[in-house]
Amino acid sequence: MNTSLMLRAGLVLGTLRTVWIAVEHLVGARSTHLEWVEPCYGLFLFVGAPLTWFFLLRDDNKSAQPQGVKEILTAGLGAGLLSGLIHVGVFALYTEILNPDYLDAFISWNAENSSNTFEIANREFRLPAFLDILLVHPILINPVTALLVHLAVRAKK
Repeated sequence: MNTSLMLRAGLVLGTLRTVWIAVEHLVGARSTHLEWVEPCYGLFLFVGAPLTWFFLLRDDNKSAQPQGVKEILTAGLGAGLLSGLIHVGVFALYTEILNPDYLDAFISWNAENSSNTFEIANREFRLPAFLDILLVHPILINPVTALLVHLAVRAKK
C-alpha cells in the first residue's frame, strides 16, 4: 500500500476543499448567492478532486506510484477519509464560529427552493446528519476518482 500517496492526497484534497469553501465565502456563495452552494460542491467533486488526483498521479517516478487497482483504491479510500475528516472540521468551524448564520440561511433557502420542507432541510443539513455529505461522499468518490484518473494517466504513457 502506498501510504505516502494516501496521506499526501488526503491532505491536499482537504486543503483544497478548505480553500474552495473560503473562495465560496468570499464570492458570496455562502451568504448572498446560496443557489451557488450545490453547484460549487459538484464542481469540486467532479473537477477539483479529479484534477488533484491527476497532479498527484502524473509523476513519472514509477516506484512512487500505485501499481495495482487494489493499491490505488486503498489510497483513494484513505485519502477520502482524511479529506472528509478535514472537511467535517472545517465545516464545523465555519458554521459555528466564522459564519454562524450560514446554516440557517441555507436551510431556509433550501426549503423555499426545493421539495424539502423546513423540517427535512433542517435535519438534512445539520451535523451529525450532514456527515453523509461531508464524510461519506469523499470516502465513496475518491477511490473511484483515483482509479479512473490512474487508468487515464497510465493509458497515456
